[in-house]
Amino acid sequence: MNESLRKKVDIFTDNNGFFLTKYKMQAGDISVLMSFLFTVEGVSPDGEELDKAEKILKEKTGLFSITRGVLKGVVLAKAVLSGDPAKYFDDLEMVYEKIRNGRIFERENELLAAMVLLDYEGHLDADAMVKKIAEILKEMNDDHPILTDRDDTASAATLALAFPERPASDIANEIDACYRILKKSIGGMASNETQTVAAILTAVKGDVEKKCEKTLEIIEGLQEKKMLSVFSHALPYAGALSALKKPAAGIVEDVEEIFGYLEGKAGFKGLRAGIDTRLIYAASFELMENLKDSDYLGSFAQVDLAAIFVTQITVAAMSVAVASSSVM
Repeated sequence: MNESLRKKVDIFTDNNGFFLTKYKMQAGDISVLMSFLFTVEGVSPDGEELDKAEKILKEKTGLFSITRGVLKGVVLAKAVLSGDPAKYFDDLEMVYEKIRNGRIFERENELLAAMVLLDYEGHLDADAMVKKIAEILKEMNDDHPILTDRDDTASAATLALAFPERPASDIANEIDACYRILKKSIGGMASNETQTVAAILTAVKGDVEKKCEKTLEIIEGLQEKKMLSVFSHALPYAGALSALKKPAAGIVEDVEEIFGYLEGKAGFKGLRAGIDTRLIYAASFELMENLKDSDYLGSFAQVDLAAIFVTQITVAAMSVAVASSSVM
């Protein structure tokens, strides 16, 4: 691990120590995600600014608002980083309601999708993106009605951003092609995770079979190093890592080094954060260091790579954060 990367990881764990102290009742995985958002932006968390943002959020929303639930910490982090929390909360509510489309029950993944779209404010037409998300979900549901539901909204949002002009049917067909190849090796017990991997691979340049082959090599390598199981929430990261132009073995070696360095750091001690979480952020830093030399496609090349990267990380980390949620 080079010195530059080591410093970023150290800043990340320092930030995490801050959030774990400030929000003691918050799920550890949410604190880790908040820390990562600030680290990528190169900004140190400010307790007073977070408190101000929380006060504004309480003034604008009810006690049972989804923005004050599992993802409250992420919402606050995003709002503070936007520079104008009040406007961020208003915009988030507007986009979220468009995606929710009058449904009674609320879903964290739909709120996450709204945050994804706000990351690209100025680069897109929100109404067009919401429509494209719905089209992608419909096509995915036609292919896999049991696997696809509203929890796939955030993944669909990243694909809508990546391919605003590509037909939704074409996007779904590639997801299905990747899924069928991956499932032969991964098995049917991890079908949801496999579909998520397939969706990520759809945003990676190259032949479908070759993309899947490299992904499976990375999965096998991570499993051999005892960092990953096929039922892991971190499984989609194998798909993201496959976009790097390094050989699979080299990617696994780099991730293992960061994975080991994180052990014992703030937020990665004891039971507070398990192997899944450590692997997610080890893979995240490997991606962040090498993303410019990768095979990501679509409009990703037209926007800040760090921003699209944070989008991918937030989507993938979401399942872990929700699974281990607690009241903030």
